[in-house]
Parts: sequence; structure tokens; C-alpha cells
Amino acid sequence: GQETELGTLKTYTETRFNFGNTQGRAGSYVDDDGYTVLVPNNAGNRGVSLNFAWIQLGGLRVGKDESAFDTFIGYAGN
Repeated sequence: GQETELGTLKTYTETRFNFGNTQGRAGSYVDDDGYTVLVPNNAGNRGVSLNFAWIQLGGLRVGKDESAFDTFIGYAGN
């Protein structure tokens, strides 16, 4: 945080670059011409998610964040 005349200035961002795995198996086969063709395990990328992004000055926070309700109910878990 950085101290200002209006209070402490804080920022936070959390961006996730998700990696997807198709759980395929690498392998090979022989084509019609007698050549061996390698088939890779195609593990592809998935989307990018912005989970948190906020700026806070003093006690006022603006942006994307969890709420007290989310944490109170246990994130809709057990």
C-alpha cells in the first residue's frame, strides 16, 4: 500500500491462465506410404479468467472481489 492524504491506496489483481489437458495419448501409426506418423498428446490452453481486480482507497474498495456473503456460506460448498 501507498500512504496518501486520503488513506492507504492499495490495488490487487489475480489473473489465471488456465491449462487444459485433453488426456489423450500420444502415439503413432503407419500411413499408406509406409511412413510412421506421430500423433501428439494435444493438451490445449483454456480461457483466461480475471478472478480479482480492485483498487482501495482508505476503506472504500471498488472492483471485482469476493463478498462477505460468499465467504459466510462457505463458497456454496459443504
